Amino acid sequence: MNDRDQSHTRVMEGREDLAGNSTEVVTRILDRFGGRTALSVLEIGCGPGANLAAAGARGWQCFGVEVSDQVRAAAQHQLGEAAYIVKSIPDLFAHKFDLVLMSDVLERYPSPYHPFYELFSLGAIAPDTVVLVTTSDVKAGAAESLVDLLRRLRFTEIDVKSLSSTDLFATASGSDFEAFMHERYVPGTWSRIAAYEHIPRYSLAKTLAAGKAVLDFGCGTGYGAAMLADVAKDVTGLDIDESALAWARQTHGVPNLAFQRHDDLGATLPAASFDLVTCFEMIEHVDHSTQQRTVASIARLLRDDGLLIISTPNPETTKLYGANPYHIREMTEVEFHQLLSPSFPHVRILRQHVRPGVTFGQDADRGIVRAMPLDTAQNEASAPTMAFIALCARQPIPEVPDCAFFDHASDYVGDFIDQDRKTQAARTEAYTQRARAHAVEVQYRIVTAQRDETVVQLNLAHKAKNELEHAKNEIEQAKNHVERQLTATVADLDVLRRIRQDELSSPRFLARQLWHATRTRLRSIIRVRFLGKSD
Repeated sequence: MNDRDQSHTRVMEGREDLAGNSTEVVTRILDRFGGRTALSVLEIGCGPGANLAAAGARGWQCFGVEVSDQVRAAAQHQLGEAAYIVKSIPDLFAHKFDLVLMSDVLERYPSPYHPFYELFSLGAIAPDTVVLVTTSDVKAGAAESLVDLLRRLRFTEIDVKSLSSTDLFATASGSDFEAFMHERYVPGTWSRIAAYEHIPRYSLAKTLAAGKAVLDFGCGTGYGAAMLADVAKDVTGLDIDESALAWARQTHGVPNLAFQRHDDLGATLPAASFDLVTCFEMIEHVDHSTQQRTVASIARLLRDDGLLIISTPNPETTKLYGANPYHIREMTEVEFHQLLSPSFPHVRILRQHVRPGVTFGQDADRGIVRAMPLDTAQNEASAPTMAFIALCARQPIPEVPDCAFFDHASDYVGDFIDQDRKTQAARTEAYTQRARAHAVEVQYRIVTAQRDETVVQLNLAHKAKNELEHAKNEIEQAKNHVERQLTATVADLDVLRRIRQDELSSPRFLARQLWHATRTRLRSIIRVRFLGKSD
């Protein structure tokens, strides 16, 4: 048993004492995160946004998915710029969330795995993401089914409780499913291009597998082996990864299909035991020496009239996806042929393309007898081959007609129109945001200019204030000088007054005054008596 099988799962009997209030459940989940910052929450089926509003009030970044246009518009209006709400999960951008709420939505999907696959494809759920699932569609065994779903999605911490007789909720975390599916294709995950890349190869092999003993070398999650088992006598799926094989065994249980783990490139399997061997999306994951030993081992396992169908991606196409650390040695068509030809005298390489097209006929997907470019001026070389598919055998290979596989689940015209509308809406929104940004920039420039002018005025006012302070200091100094001079003058006057008083009270001064008075009186008498005059 591996570590992930030892998941801590609790299925609580009875009811949680929350009176059936799922909002209170969300509140308790939010409380678990305490005062952490920069948290983000996504709610699938967010409705009018009550839970997002509660999270937003705590400072969370809020995202929502709501299929109803009317309800979505109301939620966006209520939450404003505090939330980003879209119509479907694929409309979200790639982002890892701390909390994902799924409120009564699983029962709305054809498969409960579907929304999880979409979320994992966006990187929305990481091992430390907490997922809260609530459902009102409680039937017998519902709790066990929910636990099984979450376990298969590789959650390690699972807690399931009932709110009431009709309401159930589960919290789960610890899933590494995103990493698990990164180099293991699970139908329904990744993009539609990934489906077009992987599934048609098994569809091609299926046309050659009827009634045969088949080995799927590097079977991964087993979806291809299961497809071959529909027509083959028996199918053995071989892989080195026990976790992938565990998924395969749980998912694809049919009597003529068995999965085995081998880490010896099949050396312990009996020689000449298979009519057909498929090896898709495996050979580029090992080095050149291991590639050579792999091809030689497969040749040993095939009967003399057996056939190997093996694929490798075209490096010209994989470079469009960016660096892939899991691809050890990719090969050109020439290098691919050089690898295969030492073990197989007969090698025929087919080129896999994914292209839009148009068909005419009474039955649009049958009886294709010829293919031609949509425009005779088009150059076929302009579209790189997605992958090389080689048919290898010891004996001459029977003619295999060219095949075209149609995606009946896809409405190309409708999807194109819908995508075009979304693109136009995104362009309009981008232009609107750009216009808003320009308006903000213009306003910023105006405010900046006003600020600069205000700073200039403040500097001038500060300068004037300094000048006034300087003048005030000069006046204060002059005042102090005058006051000192006045004080000195008053002191001098006091001295003079004292001197004057001293003089007025001295005998000499009194005698002189008496002398002046006597002289004045004698002059008056003389004038009267001798001159007959008076004053």
